[in-house]
Amino acid sequence: MTKFVLPGDRIVPENQLASDKKHKICGRGIAITNNQSVASVSGFVHENKEKIWVNSHYRRYFPQHGDKVIGIITQKTGDTWKVDIGGIEKAEIDFMSFENATKKNRPDLKPGDMIYGMVNVINKHLEPTMTCIDNTGRAHGMGHLAKSGLVFTVPCSYCRRLLIHGCEILTILGKSFIFEVTIGVNGRIWINGEFDAIRLLKKIFLRLETVPDSEVEAVVHQMVLDSKGGDVVVPRPEVESMEVDVKPEVKDEALDDDAM
Repeated sequence: MTKFVLPGDRIVPENQLASDKKHKICGRGIAITNNQSVASVSGFVHENKEKIWVNSHYRRYFPQHGDKVIGIITQKTGDTWKVDIGGIEKAEIDFMSFENATKKNRPDLKPGDMIYGMVNVINKHLEPTMTCIDNTGRAHGMGHLAKSGLVFTVPCSYCRRLLIHGCEILTILGKSFIFEVTIGVNGRIWINGEFDAIRLLKKIFLRLETVPDSEVEAVVHQMVLDSKGGDVVVPRPEVESMEVDVKPEVKDEALDDDAM
């Protein structure tokens, strides 16, 4: 289902409901008015057997419960920190929201530091909170991001495309470069590696935003050649193909979105 809608348009599910479900979950971009689902943003409607949502090209992040985001520490207040997550309001995180944290062993966070964590939204009238652990107290990749990494912003819809399991962009880049990457659904990408590599990777990520999957490999190869002067064949590292591993706790979120 790829129907384009404007704010206020009524949305009627078309796909069959899962056998064990009574209702479909209305995701981002949909509001309930008079027991009817209507679009709250402009974009394309997407649907599966359990959920229906509107995918819109936007840069402003609207926090939703369970989102995995990259935040920037802006201020320390007592036992908590204020975190810029790209939304209208800053989020808040306390020292016990980190793995192995105790009153004597607190994380050493300063303004400007970056963290990767999960957003908790209690209701729309309160500031969102963040946590870097799951219900079992484990981080599973969340926490303080290294200062040596580079963070930059892209549209939120592009980040959701990158988080789709088996994303063509990350698969090809994983074969061509050795680097670390963390992607937040709030439109921020953090990459870490050799200095020259991450500079080139940033340019490639920004360039591939509007490139279809069928052309990704050619564009990446050409940009690598251009960075080397354009007249040499660039050997690829002798490493096994790297499969992009989407963390289990964000897999459901990632699978909810179409690439476009």
